[in-house]
Amino acid sequence: MKTMLQVLGLLCLILLSQTSYSQSEEKVDTFTRSFGIDANFINNFLPFDNTIGERGDYLFHYFIYKGENKFVRHAFDIDIIGTFQDNERELERDDARFNIDYKYSKGKRKELFKKGYFHYGVDILLNYFLRKRSVVDPNDMSGVSFNNTTDSDIGVSVGPVFGLQYKFSPRISIYTEAGIYLSGTFGIDRFRSEFDPTLDFTDREIRVQDEFVLPGAIILLYSF
Repeated sequence: MKTMLQVLGLLCLILLSQTSYSQSEEKVDTFTRSFGIDANFINNFLPFDNTIGERGDYLFHYFIYKGENKFVRHAFDIDIIGTFQDNERELERDDARFNIDYKYSKGKRKELFKKGYFHYGVDILLNYFLRKRSVVDPNDMSGVSFNNTTDSDIGVSVGPVFGLQYKFSPRISIYTEAGIYLSGTFGIDRFRSEFDPTLDFTDREIRVQDEFVLPGAIILLYSF
């Protein structure tokens, strides 16, 4: 099923490219907006192990191009994962996770060569992560194993971004980028015991770090 979806995605890309080529009279700068999606599926078609085309932090991208080749970009991604086990004789684990990432970019685009463009600007990244877990062991008569854990993080990152875009046609292009960021994260870990409230605790942590993100994710863009 997964392979079939990948093939269908590739066929759609080829169809869109052919449609765009048939509109050759349209100028590249006619379109002022581009919608993109992380094209990690192309990695399955490459014949060697690599980091090209791996899943990035942002699934959707939306570029708005303004006068003098200025651009604004919004990127976001939402992940929801849940695992729930219910067994009267075995250890029960419930694990729910929620993560949202948003990126705002502002900068300029310069033409490097025919169909090739260089993007540069500033990124502001915001992310929120929440995880809730509960453990119940029916074989533990003491009740010590009955507990709940909640982890949450809020992060902000700022830094310069540099991207490369190649246009296959006026409408279809691919894009990848690198960035250097200064990140700050505030995290809270909470533990609650259903057996003994004196075991409860809450930890707070502030982390500051720098991060260099190499090009890896490839974004498939459609301009309109």
